[in-house]
Amino acid sequence: MTVKLTRRADSLDCIKLAELAVSGLLRSIAIPNEREEAFRALSRRRHHLTDSIRKAKQRIRVLLLSSGVNEPVSIDR
Repeated sequence: MTVKLTRRADSLDCIKLAELAVSGLLRSIAIPNEREEAFRALSRRRHHLTDSIRKAKQRIRVLLLSSGVNEPVSIDR
């Protein structure tokens, strides 16, 4: 199928997607349900919090090192 170059991109995309669907080259995707999306959000939040804790510990270590204070053993907990 030949398409004029003056057509809008949306219509060109639509035609291309239709051609791919007919030829069987498109795969379906899974849309997460509310529970799966909530778990993903919780996982992202946990990752963000653990990353923040790690960065805070690094800042404390640098501050202690620059002040000449030995790092406490409990900082890794």
